[in-house]
Amino acid sequence: MRGDIGGFGISGSQFAWQAVGAYSYAWQFGGYQIAAVLGFRALGVNYRRGSGPDAFGIDEVFYGPIIGASSAFESAPPRAEGEAMTMLCHTLVRPVFACTVAILMTACTPHTTNTAQAPPPAPRPAVAIVAPRKPPPPLPEAVPPAPPAPDGHFVWNPGHYHWNYTAVDTGQRGFTWMPGNFVERPYPTSVWTNGNWALQDGSWGWTPGYWQ
Repeated sequence: MRGDIGGFGISGSQFAWQAVGAYSYAWQFGGYQIAAVLGFRALGVNYRRGSGPDAFGIDEVFYGPIIGASSAFESAPPRAEGEAMTMLCHTLVRPVFACTVAILMTACTPHTTNTAQAPPPAPRPAVAIVAPRKPPPPLPEAVPPAPPAPDGHFVWNPGHYHWNYTAVDTGQRGFTWMPGNFVERPYPTSVWTNGNWALQDGSWGWTPGYWQ
């Protein structure tokens, strides 16, 4: 039996552990010493690195059986025929050759990573609405309390004017006010960009808000 732990926040490794249990048996066969080992190993990794779009994290447990075998044999150095042995003592060199084969099969548990990897930056969305005239100035609005959630989980999306060709003119010349609302942050590092009206090629275009 063997086990160890590590990590402790060093170089991105928050925590790591492993446990190994194995049984070994050895026997002699035809002058060879043969040994076999059978066991089970589990390895846990909790790793986080970087921040923002480059953030990466993994929290997984790998496990599987261990199967191993080894063989050892001895041999004496060859002597030339007729060679005189004048030395008072000889040291017999017995090199030991060992061959070890080990198979470690691992399977991943269905754990999901605790640290989500942020997606690449999203491109700016295309113009969604085109109006023939400039929208009125935004209306003042009071921001209500955010829905119950951890701090920063929801972001306020300000209200804006929406152009509608079929709308009845109420003094805003075809524009309808759309109240603001809260939007949910998809990733901890996501940044919200408000939508805006902009003049381009003689027309006013509305680009909706987006996460990046």
